[in-house]
Parts: sequence; structure tokens; C-alpha cells
Amino acid sequence: MRRRIVAMGGEIVRATVCPPRPSACLLFATPVGFSIMAITSSAKRAIRVSARKRVLNLRRSDTMKDGMKALRKLSEAGNHEGALKALPGVYKAIDKAAKRGVIKKNTAARKKSRLVLFMKKESVKIPVVKVPKVAKAKK
Repeated sequence: MRRRIVAMGGEIVRATVCPPRPSACLLFATPVGFSIMAITSSAKRAIRVSARKRVLNLRRSDTMKDGMKALRKLSEAGNHEGALKALPGVYKAIDKAAKRGVIKKNTAARKKSRLVLFMKKESVKIPVVKVPKVAKAKK
């Protein structure tokens, strides 16, 4: 399921495609935000630029999320070699999103860390057992 952004009649509109099959697509247009109320040419241009940037940011974020979902599915299915091969591509998508400001730097680091942790847990399948702390002897 992909999001597509369309600017129609001076109004920014989000068109979502319901089913993943292109043959059975239904497009629903819902207004996003408010209609363009800019008066000066520079303000109108800024609105057009921000709409273009929004499309690029959504595409970058969707690419990152799709890669992460695919990696998790591969790992859950037991295809660990395939998941390891897909990992650099997902890292690249996460790093690009962080570089362009779609997500913050620490968010990118957290996502990468959790992905690797998830892959390790799925590959080993050993239950995590917490070791009780031993009380220190008093002097």
C-alpha cells in the first residue's frame, strides 16, 4: 500500500491506493492541511517547494519503512542469509532519511540497533534469562 501525493486546484491532496494490486485500485482524495492562501509570489513558490519536498520526504520514509518490514519478514521466516544481504540496503535507507532530516540522528541509530537486535534474537531463538544480582558482602 503506497501513498501518492497530488496537488489539485491549489489544494494539496493525499491520494491513497487501497489494495496492493494496481488492477483493483480505488483512489480516495482527502485534503491535507488547508487550501493555499498565499498572496505574494514568493509565498506561492514556497508552498510549491514545500509540497515537492513533502513528496520526497514521504518517499524516503516509505522506502525506509518498507525495507525494515521486509528485513523483519525475512528474519521471521528463517531466511537469515537473505536478511543479512538486505541489511546494508536498509542501513542505507535509514542513513539517507537521517541525512535529509526525515528522522533524527539518534532515531536512525536506535532503528539500526533494534533491527540488529531483532535479527540476533530471531537467528538464535534462545530465551533470554535474567541472572539475579548477587548481594555484595559488607565490610
